[in-house]
Amino acid sequence: MDIAKIVTDIVNKAKADPALLTNITKDPEKTIESITGIDIPDGQLDSVVAGVKEQITKIGISNAMDKLGDMFKK
Repeated sequence: MDIAKIVTDIVNKAKADPALLTNITKDPEKTIESITGIDIPDGQLDSVVAGVKEQITKIGISNAMDKLGDMFKK
């Protein structure tokens, strides 16, 4: 199982869908399994959840920085 690919796919989908991002934050395991359609084994699910959370944090920070930058452009 290519965990890095699964994480990348989930993060790309979450970038395009804010509701999905919220669902991942609330219930990462269930949301990730529903997105992928894969019953990810428990030992590997922790790695996927950790990778997605790390990337989502980066998205949040990036979005905040973009918004802050937009404020100064005005």
